[in-house]
Amino acid sequence: MGSILWREDKGAWYIRYELPPGLDGKRRQRMESCGKGASEEDARLRLRDREQQRDQGIIVDCSNDSVSQYMAKWMQLGKLDRSPSTHERYDQLLRLYILPVLGRQKLTKLRPMQIQSLLNTLRESGRRDGKTGGLAPKTVKHIHDLLRAALNQAVRWQILAINPATLVQPPKVPKPSIHVASPNDIARLLAAINDSYYRIPILIAMAT
Repeated sequence: MGSILWREDKGAWYIRYELPPGLDGKRRQRMESCGKGASEEDARLRLRDREQQRDQGIIVDCSNDSVSQYMAKWMQLGKLDRSPSTHERYDQLLRLYILPVLGRQKLTKLRPMQIQSLLNTLRESGRRDGKTGGLAPKTVKHIHDLLRAALNQAVRWQILAINPATLVQPPKVPKPSIHVASPNDIARLLAAINDSYYRIPILIAMAT
């Protein structure tokens, strides 16, 4: 059975409810604040919602997870919403760049400075192909995007109050320079494809 209680020191109503037993079979509970301004009735409604979510298997208890443990759950639960190539790319970025540095950190203790330090280090010396140097800004931004998406879900699951990755400055990705064909370039190309099987597709591409 769950319960609600008023905490004078916090000035807020709290709810306490049972979670499914852990792998060791031991009893587990969770307590969470309903926020300042919430009424006793609000607390009762939240408790009812949490107990329904628990019974439906929606609640995922990650409050004591490391970053590595949480990411494993996030990857598994979101697998159906990603393409196989995206899932594989996320797995690669996690294994090579994120988890070796942040994996043992407790998720709820993860701070923006740690993420910023990781991104800066990857830009300076993050290559894993045996060569010296850092990763391209675009790759580092992909790593930041992955962290931001994963931790946004932790906020939605009410594991984190805020997403520390949103407080980090990702690298700026330079825009690629575009070479516009000159009239001479076009004339040379037209002469080269005059008898080519690909002449029509190339002409269409040039026109568009």
